[in-house]
Order: sequence, then structure tokens, then C-alpha cells
Amino acid sequence: MAASGPASDQSAPSAAPPVYALLLDEQNLAVEDALLDALPQLQSTDQQAAVDALIARGRGHGVGRLVGDFNKYDLTLQAIVLRGVDGLYAGARGAIDDEDPETRCGAVEFIRRSGESRLAYLLAAALCSGISDAKTREMAAQALQAMTADHLARGDSPEEGDDALAHRQAEGSYLARALLRAVQGWELHFRPEVLIAAMWLAERVGVELLELADQPRSNLGRAIAEQLQNLSDSRLAGFVWRALKSPVLRSDVARRIASCHDEEFMVGLSREAWLLADQQIDHACQRIRRLAWLEQGVSPTLADTTAGGGLASGVVRIVEACGLAPATKIAIYGQLLASGSEAVVWAVFWRLACDRTEAATGLLRSLVRQGEFSLTDLSAAATRELKRRGAATPPSAGVNEARDGSVTDVTGRFEDLWETFASGRVDETSAPALPAETLIRADPHFLIHLRAKLASSEPTDRVKALQLVRHLKIAAEVDTQVYRLASDPDERVRGTAVATLAGLDGPTTRRIVRRALEDPDARVQANAIELMAHLDLPQRAEQIIAKLDADHHRVRATAVASLLQMEFRRAADVLLDMLDDQASAHRIAALWVVERLQLSSLFSRLALLAEHDPDVQVRRRAGRILRALSTDYPVPDAALAVEKDL
Repeated sequence: MAASGPASDQSAPSAAPPVYALLLDEQNLAVEDALLDALPQLQSTDQQAAVDALIARGRGHGVGRLVGDFNKYDLTLQAIVLRGVDGLYAGARGAIDDEDPETRCGAVEFIRRSGESRLAYLLAAALCSGISDAKTREMAAQALQAMTADHLARGDSPEEGDDALAHRQAEGSYLARALLRAVQGWELHFRPEVLIAAMWLAERVGVELLELADQPRSNLGRAIAEQLQNLSDSRLAGFVWRALKSPVLRSDVARRIASCHDEEFMVGLSREAWLLADQQIDHACQRIRRLAWLEQGVSPTLADTTAGGGLASGVVRIVEACGLAPATKIAIYGQLLASGSEAVVWAVFWRLACDRTEAATGLLRSLVRQGEFSLTDLSAAATRELKRRGAATPPSAGVNEARDGSVTDVTGRFEDLWETFASGRVDETSAPALPAETLIRADPHFLIHLRAKLASSEPTDRVKALQLVRHLKIAAEVDTQVYRLASDPDERVRGTAVATLAGLDGPTTRRIVRRALEDPDARVQANAIELMAHLDLPQRAEQIIAKLDADHHRVRATAVASLLQMEFRRAADVLLDMLDDQASAHRIAALWVVERLQLSSLFSRLALLAEHDPDVQVRRRAGRILRALSTDYPVPDAALAVEKDL
């Protein structure tokens, strides 16, 4: 981001003293040298006019030296030059390639101070250039790291408008490309700052970074391992999880996680625990045989009442995924129950509800025995879970029994709903017979049964459970399971999970939908396109436009429908092409778009398809749409004759 707004914020050349206006059209090349030599001695008003004149003239020598001499200027003149960054891109390119080391260093400092991510690629070029000296490389690496840190520090704010979010997305892309180029030239500079910054942006460059580290005879893996020796930077958490997929880094990273005591890093790791939905990462966690962070008791962060559900579920998810001894896991759960925040305690309860061991049953009994425990609903839930298991329930103090009778009644209610839903007598688009909050408030056991179905070994059950979640609109209640199923090996499960994410807006959902757009299954891609409309993502139109060229009819039709609602003209052209496509699947998909959006303007085209299309399914579909529109538009007799095909 530039230090100021667009060039309109600068003093316009026309407002400058007349002598500078005369210089604008002067062909003498000595003008640049004269202005640059005089620049440091001028008053600030004249300095602004001189800089504006140099930028307006646009001579490579002039703007290149203006950038290259940046370190020679005082702070006032530097600020003036920085305000003109939008007109100095060419100057920065020229100065970076200059043979003079001081000029190159001046250009690097100019880019760093401007914060202009679109110039970050020049820093990567300086790092990998054969003419760069050690000082230039050091400054370029530090500048790239500083710009990346500033980008991450600003973060995404819900209050930001679409333009601001789109700008941040573009900024991240520019930095990611520059860092990737710098890492690819690692052996030309060996600058650790670049490596650290690239690991910070693991979401964008993590895959490529790990591929480079895993290459035979590459020393990049060793360099990464050295940077991860002391885990204390929470910005590295996302990369650390991903590094468990690397054959070169896996063992070393697992040991580092196991022995880490740093509170900030482990909290960051917990917030990134959504990555455990990746089965490779989840499996690699078995190498983590201890969690030093939790060995000395519950950390202050987890005991804080403001600890959110995302952090709480992340901690419990890590404990469950790691290769700890069962007794160690139970001991940690006991500590969390005794000292954790309300969100942490609930997260532990849901884990224990899926654990049928005697040790887990004992912890559930402890919840009931704690008479002073403020979470009466949780104690009641523990009581019901013990009854379901047939385990003895200890006397409780102040714990309410189920409001609507026995546990059997509640279980039967879930099973009845499940049977009705799974049989197809009710689908996910129907209105629920009872509001979800009524079912859940009556007994938290309802969610236990639902979570069990979501974790079923049968893909059909997982799909039906996700459809039930959509039916009841309770994705937020089972968000961890939905996120996990979005990476399920079964494409039907993945597709349904992505569609279910429409009720969950947030960073995790946005990461998943970006990944789903490139899923090998067309159903998953199509659902991701529809999901983008619910999330209102920045630059969503550009991402969907790319799908207009998809080979699969379902993906292309979904993209057309989404873009037509955004009033993109090219989508209309693609729709017309699909209606004329030789493949009947594309024509039927196009008719789906027409029917969904009620495109009555295509009435004549529909009539032709209904009467003359060689495929009977196309004729029937077109005829059905015509009849749906015939209330407002007269249907030709020839079109109605399609009835004979039905």
C-alpha cells in the first residue's frame, strides 16, 4: 500500500512555480540531472514541484535516480518521493538493476517504506540477482519480511468493505508470488527472513514450499527445520501443521510440537487446528507423543472465560489427534474440566460423549458430582449420557432432570426423525416439524446422536446427516464435523459438506471454499460456486468467471447462474452457447439455469427446443419450463405438442 492516496493528493504541476511548468516539455536531457542535483537544497514546496516534474516527464534516468538516491534524502524529501510512488514503478525497476550498490539499496528502502506490494517482486529480483551484493540482499530480505508482517498485522476486518478486502487479497497474492520466487532462488542468497515470511503465508505458498523442501539433495528442508527449532511465533502455526505432511520435516516438527511450552504459539496452533481435517496431517499427529504445554496444568488462556469455542474445540481436537497414551489424554481432559473456561469444558464433554471407556465415564460422573458447578445444563447432559450408557449416576446437587421425560423418549425422537429423513419422506428443503432450538434445548443428547451419524463409517449416513444439519439449519452447532467432512474421501460427502457451509461464514469456510473450487469432483466445485454467493467473497466474480470454461456441464451451468445474477454479460453468451451445444447434458444443464432464474426472455428458444431437439429429455424439460411460463406468456401449439413425449 502506498504511503498516501492516488496522485491527485500531490500538488499538481500546474500549481507549481512557472519554471517547473516550462520544464515539463523541455527536450533537453540535462533537465533531469539539474532537478536531481538541486533537489536536496530546495524548499519543501519546490521539492514537491521538482518531484512532480520528474515523474511527469517520465524519463528512465530521472525517475530511476530519484528512487535510487532515496537514502540520501532527509525525511521530508523522502516523504515527498513516497507520495509519488504510483508514478515511480519504472524508476524502481531501473534502480534495482543498477550496477551501483548504493542505488540498489536506495531502491530497496524506497519499496520497503512505500509498502507497495506490487513492487515486492523487485525485492525478490534483488535477492536472486547475480549483481547484488550481500548488503542489498540483506536489505531486500528484511524488506520482504517487514512488508509481509505488516500485511498479516492488518488482518481481515468484518467492517471492511469489498474494495478493502479485495485490495488485501491482491496484496497477499503479490507478496506470495515474490516470496515464492525468492525461496526458489534460496541457494543464491540463504536469507532466513525470506523463509520465515514464506512460512507465515503458508496458506498461499505452503504447498510449493514443502515441495521444494522435499526435493532430493535440497538443503531447504534443513534450513526450515533450523527456523522451527524454537517455536514461539504464532504466525508459523499454519505452516507447522502443514509441515507434518512432509517426509523430510515430519519427525522433527512432531518433536518440536511435543516439547513446545510457548503459550502464544500453542494457542495459535489450536486456532489452526481446523487443518487436522486433512487426513495426512491428522494421521501424522500420532507422532506427537506428549504435549508439554499442558503437562503443567491448564494454561491461563484456556482458563480465561473469554476463550472462544474455536480455541476450545481446537485444543481438544489436538489432544485427541496426538499419539498420547489413553491415560494421559484422560488426565488432560480432567485438568481442562476442572480449570478450563466454559467453552473448553463443553468441548471436552462432547469428546467424552464419543468415548465409551470406563475412564471417560468416570469423568462424566465428576461433572454430575460437582454441585457447585455453574453449568447446570452441562451437568444435566452428563447425567443423560451416563443413563444412556447404563452407567451408575452419582447424586447431583442442583442438576435438573430432562424436561420432557426419560432419555428413551429423546433417543426415540431422534431415531424417528432420522428414519423419516433417511427414507426420503422429508428432505432438506422441507420446513422442520420442530425448531432446532427446541430439539437441542430439550436435551443435548440430540447433538450426540447427530455427531455419531456425522462420524459414521458409512458415506450414505454421513451424507444424510449433513442433509439433516441443513434441514435444521444447525451447522454452527456441529461446525467442527462439517469442516472435517469437507475433506472427506467420498466426493458425495465432500459435496454435501461444502453445501452445508452456507450457514457458516468465517475464515475457515473461506479457506475451504477456495480449495473446493479446484476439487476433482464436479459436484463439489458446483456447490462451492453456489456457496460463494452466500459468503459474498471479495473477487468472487473473477474466480467464478474462470469456471465458465469448465468442461463439466454442472460446473459451467452453476457458474452461469451465479454470474447472471451478478449481471455479467459473458454469462448470457455462455448460456446461449450451452443451449446450442452438441452434448445433450450441456443443453439440459442450460435449461436448469433457465428454469431456476425464470428467464422468460428465452421463450422462443425454449419453444424450438421443445419441438425440435433430438433428445427426448431435452424436449420434456423445455416443455415443462414452457408450461410453467405459459400463465404469462402464450405457448405455441407446436410447443405444447411436446406433451406426446410425456
